[in-house]
Amino acid sequence: RARVMALKADSVDDQGQTVLEESALVACLDYAVAHGATILSNSYGMYDEEPLAVREAFVRAREAGVLAVTAAGNTGVDTDSVAHYPSRWATTMDNMLAVGATDFADQNAGYSNFGATTVHLFAPGSMIYSTLPESGWGYKSGTSMAAPLVAGTAALLQAYRPGLPP
Repeated sequence: RARVMALKADSVDDQGQTVLEESALVACLDYAVAHGATILSNSYGMYDEEPLAVREAFVRAREAGVLAVTAAGNTGVDTDSVAHYPSRWATTMDNMLAVGATDFADQNAGYSNFGATTVHLFAPGSMIYSTLPESGWGYKSGTSMAAPLVAGTAALLQAYRPGLPP
């Protein structure tokens, strides 16, 4: 009985670069919560200064009892030392899970961020067959591929144990 609500917060600028606007992220998060989402899969990340408006949207999701699964990032850094958002907030918000990616040998993929306190678990993230951004299907790698696997597993658990808190 799970349903998927696809929301897009990014756009492409004049140079063809992907742009992630804070206001668009907040709008997507608030929209999902307002329309009954119980699990959020967040396959994006930022290393700049802490986006406080986005953090507040995750706080509102927490208050609504929503689980937020976040990609840990793909620069191969220890996020205990280098802040990555939104996954960094998983250290202080009990409704968030930060997910790293494993390779074919079930080891930390070299590109995946890691951190003893900032990354909660790892899931397959290398060469995952999935839909592609423009159209069709193909193989992609990254923590953005691992996080939805964890979100889907959480949805199965939620179906099995309705009312289970995040």
